[in-house]
Amino acid sequence: MSVLDPKDSRSSESIELTTSQETVLQELARQYHQHGEPVKGKEIGERIGRCAGTVRNQMQSLKRLDLVDGVPGPNGGYEPTAKVLEILGMESPEQGTTVPVFRNGDPVEDASVIRIGMSTVYHPTTCRAELQVTGGVETFDQGDRITIGPMPVSGLRLTGTFSGTDSTGTKLMVTVEEMETG
Repeated sequence: MSVLDPKDSRSSESIELTTSQETVLQELARQYHQHGEPVKGKEIGERIGRCAGTVRNQMQSLKRLDLVDGVPGPNGGYEPTAKVLEILGMESPEQGTTVPVFRNGDPVEDASVIRIGMSTVYHPTTCRAELQVTGGVETFDQGDRITIGPMPVSGLRLTGTFSGTDSTGTKLMVTVEEMETG
């Protein structure tokens, strides 16, 4: 279980999500943030390796939590609520940016980093990062040189060696070799 918790202290509400719900919600938010239009369940399923029916089931529970709105019609799909964009620290689609991902120096199309977790930063010779990435993650092979960034606000750029993914296939495990701001 994961807890989706607003970053500001104005709200004391937290929402417990399953890993599957969180993965679906983050991919929805990323695609909506990138394109600014409703996202079809099939598109989300293709990105996260789940069938469209599974995504639709997750969307129903996310709707009940007021995290997702359904948009009817042929151009419809799903949209994250403003609450979700705020919780995930994303601006509205018109103002949004993506954090680019590079594999061996080449950009990975439609891939973007939405969260970075650092581990073993206290170790004198090894620093590992867990990168929550959406889109294009299936192209990575163990040993690939991964670069992400620059980050929109800090200009941070992180470079390291890809060592694998987590069980959802959306988190890249990277041994960090270099971090710089520019």
